[in-house]
Amino acid sequence: MGKRYNIAMFTDSFYPKMGGIEVHIFSLAQCLLKLKHKVIVITRQLEKCYGVRYMEGGLKVYYIPTLTVFPDFFSSFPLIRYILIQEKINIIHAHSEMYHIGMEAVAYGNLMKIHTIITLHSLFGLSTEKTILFNYFFSAIHRSYCHYICVSNSTKINFLMRYQKVEINDEPGKYTNISVIPNAICTNLFKPLKCVFDKTDYSTKMSKPLIYKKMITIVIVTRLEYRKGIMLIPGILKRLFHKYSNVNVIIGGSGSKRIYLEEFREKFDLHDKINILGGIRNEFVRDVLVKGDIFLNTSLTESFCIAILEAAACGLYVVSTNVGGIPEVAQNLNKDMIKLTEPSVCSLTESLFEAIDFIRTTPTNILSKLKKEQYLSIKSIYNWNWVAEETCKIYQKISLRKHRDKRYILRGVYQHVHHPINLLFIVYSFVMWLWFIVLQFLFPMDKIESCDIDDSNYEI
Repeated sequence: MGKRYNIAMFTDSFYPKMGGIEVHIFSLAQCLLKLKHKVIVITRQLEKCYGVRYMEGGLKVYYIPTLTVFPDFFSSFPLIRYILIQEKINIIHAHSEMYHIGMEAVAYGNLMKIHTIITLHSLFGLSTEKTILFNYFFSAIHRSYCHYICVSNSTKINFLMRYQKVEINDEPGKYTNISVIPNAICTNLFKPLKCVFDKTDYSTKMSKPLIYKKMITIVIVTRLEYRKGIMLIPGILKRLFHKYSNVNVIIGGSGSKRIYLEEFREKFDLHDKINILGGIRNEFVRDVLVKGDIFLNTSLTESFCIAILEAAACGLYVVSTNVGGIPEVAQNLNKDMIKLTEPSVCSLTESLFEAIDFIRTTPTNILSKLKKEQYLSIKSIYNWNWVAEETCKIYQKISLRKHRDKRYILRGVYQHVHHPINLLFIVYSFVMWLWFIVLQFLFPMDKIESCDIDDSNYEI
């Protein structure tokens, strides 16, 4: 057993909200707690969630009041500083560079000489006005971080191109402060139906065996937003129903583009073919997935895509776009059970036709065998315990580093950020340092009582 760390994870969004980042933080925290580390989560308070809550495994969650505007690096400092001192935190682990509370926490951690780390979950553009301004600003902020974890190699390349000004063909081992640790899924929750693991030969057991699938069900579970390719779905379904009459579609998820799908269903009177469920809680996603035969993912950009892993683990044939980090995930799946293609209506429709023909012409006992093999493969590769162990290695690595001096960081900002914003950031950093001195005077560290109770042993 190595050194035990007191870890604070920062995120703008956490339970009861659901999403890939929330599941990542919760699952990672649970595994770290099992490894005897102390883990707390600090997030933005919600209407019905505020104060301190305890979750499964004794995970302590602070729902704190924060401003819902661009991070000002001042208003939250007194409260976050108090929590970090009280909980004796020595590792700050922020999630997603877009989350305000995480950016502020890293800046505070640098002032307080706490090692910082960030997990990058998303891909960002390089050419739009919004992303250019974003990249300029955060290239200064990121000088404060000790280490980065990317969920895929595509995320790493995207990050390097935005902030380090490097080419795609640079040596992979050149940047020692960047690691790639993929996401994982809970295979105890996402698994095929029990009949897949039954060794009985149903072709001999049944008097009238169903050897081939007759009715095909396609499942789509995603956020109904533009970047998820929702605008492609009506065109795909229109061609699909024109060719096949024995196909149903289940759509789960919520978002601004839901109305677009409902209008399509209403226009062509497809209520008996398309079932739009709306938002689904995470614990019920598996129940929806196992109702289907094919999982359709139309994302226009993805850094990893946990959704196709969950669908594949549940035994579905996956048809997906080949954007971002999806090919990295697909290479570890059964090639007979996944089809990647370009993010267009024609390409996705053709791949969907191939998947339907494969399901219809493959005997059910062969399909069950493929599903079982795929599930066992995912279970061995995408494991949260392994992710936690690799993350602990990063914690150990950064804990051995010396804390960066403020002058070093400011000099790095001035030298590397060739934009007037670097001067603004230097002034901002200086004012924040003065604010830190004031807080040190008003609320000395030795006057803040630490938590005496070992929260890791507290369960609900």
